[in-house]
Amino acid sequence: MVLLLSTTTPPDHGTNFTIEKANQLQKPSKIIFLDDNIITNINEVLYWINVNKIKTLNVAGSRESNCSGIYIKAYEFVSTLLEKRRTEE
Repeated sequence: MVLLLSTTTPPDHGTNFTIEKANQLQKPSKIIFLDDNIITNINEVLYWINVNKIKTLNVAGSRESNCSGIYIKAYEFVSTLLEKRRTEE
């Protein structure tokens, strides 16, 4: 899963590399724009996890030093995602 701050903020070099490698290795990948509705995003990711039978989730994205504001948005998203996943089990 790749977290991007918004559709207008391009991914950095490392994030692009991660996306390319996932595609190259034919691994399921999902790009999430953190400025979209958090509930919609979480529901989409939970569905994607279930459909693809994801057991280990790699979370990638730009670092705070390259993309101001992404840390707190990513933290909130992943925390909420994990909480919802735990309550669904």
